Amino acid sequence: MLGKLIKYDILADYKRYGIVFAAMLLFSFLLMALDRLTDIFKGNRFFAIMMIICAVLFIAAFIVMFTMIMVIATIRFYKNLVRDEGYLMHTLPVPTWQLITSKLVTTYIWSAASVIVAGICFGIVSGEMLWLFKLDIGWEALSAAFVEDTVNGTPEQLRNLFIICIVTIVLTPGFMVLQIYMSLALGNLFHTHKLGMSVLMFFALYIVEQILSGVFMMFMSADMVKYMTDIESVVPFDVGYKYMMTSMYVSTIYTVVLMVAFFIGAERIFSKKLNLE
Repeated sequence: MLGKLIKYDILADYKRYGIVFAAMLLFSFLLMALDRLTDIFKGNRFFAIMMIICAVLFIAAFIVMFTMIMVIATIRFYKNLVRDEGYLMHTLPVPTWQLITSKLVTTYIWSAASVIVAGICFGIVSGEMLWLFKLDIGWEALSAAFVEDTVNGTPEQLRNLFIICIVTIVLTPGFMVLQIYMSLALGNLFHTHKLGMSVLMFFALYIVEQILSGVFMMFMSADMVKYMTDIESVVPFDVGYKYMMTSMYVSTIYTVVLMVAFFIGAERIFSKKLNLE
């Protein structure tokens, strides 16, 4: 049944994403063509102006593409589980956790699709259509620069840093939507002004997260505190790298714990304290 829910959520929004994806690809080809024309007709103001306009539209479409993921995820969840459609959704012969999981998985699917489209568009604009198949060359150059520029850096340190950065990127959309889901679930507990209360709950959760995050960061090493408080000091690479990796590990664990808490909290509220409009 979970698969059917995911399929339903994907089909419900594919037209919206399709329009934005098509616009991204269109602007990419236009930018590529205008770049070629600008090289051929050097000094032509018309092509130069058109290229600037197209570049602005391309950047705007890029921002919209990634912003709409959170917007659509919020609207879809709110309409399906909190508003009138919730009367139907919550009567389906499926547990509440599957309803929430379906929304979460769909967000990841569209996030992955957006990244792929962005990569293709970048290749079109840069003239390197197959740049994704040349990442090994870039990795070798980056690894060599990391070892040379940091003096004491090693390929293993770069690999570990890269892995933790990828994990952080992967967790980000899930964390954001689950925080929104938890906020909507908390707002659902109120009898009036549910949407407004959901917004207040979102900011309240954000404040609590920042306080807890600050507490966690207090566990940084004493050496790093000394270097950070002394403006004239030069942070040794090993100390800085150790602090950075420790902070990222703690941040990752902290994010996962909050994601689990948000998921369980939203599931429990909608399962036990359902209060539809």
